[in-house]
Amino acid sequence: TRGKIPHKANLEYEIDRKTADLALRKYIVSVNGENTNRAPKVDVTGLKNGTSTTAEYNHAKNPVKVSNGDTIVYEIRVYNEADIDARGTTIVDALPKGLEFVEGSSINTTYGWSKVSEGENVTVYATEYLRNETIGAFDKENDDTLNSAYVQIECKISDDAKASSVLTNIAEIKADENDDRDSKPDNKENKKNDYDASGY
Repeated sequence: TRGKIPHKANLEYEIDRKTADLALRKYIVSVNGENTNRAPKVDVTGLKNGTSTTAEYNHAKNPVKVSNGDTIVYEIRVYNEADIDARGTTIVDALPKGLEFVEGSSINTTYGWSKVSEGENVTVYATEYLRNETIGAFDKENDDTLNSAYVQIECKISDDAKASSVLTNIAEIKADENDDRDSKPDNKENKKNDYDASGY
């Protein structure tokens, strides 16, 4: 006699996710040599419990008041949110009209910045300082913080910067060594090649 006999087969797979996920954050660390505390507080709760593929970065976004001739040091930090090691090989920073790159600065020399393009409204600088810096993976079972690496850039408010103007400079990862799961390096979605910061 033939009859149907239910059968269940259980298979277990270990998923090997080979996708990088770098996040860039930029903030002011000093004005005229006086330190400011604007580094982001990073919340990895979503990464640890699997409800999110990105951390939360909480940091001040309000403009810092400066005057003509003031020097500002920015820190550009690259975080690794993925479970594999990664590198952000090239970082670019677009300085708007009114914000000048400080030539000969020990900071700018240390981090190897060089001019890559210049327009009426913006001048773009790039560095490959992090090209050999491996940023360790995030282990959600054991880590409570993200691994990161950073560069700094020193700028000066130009003499012809207009009073009450907002100077917005934009940094991004121009190149990395892996495919990023939620962004595309050098996508220029946040800026045109020669954007006008006054209307940004």
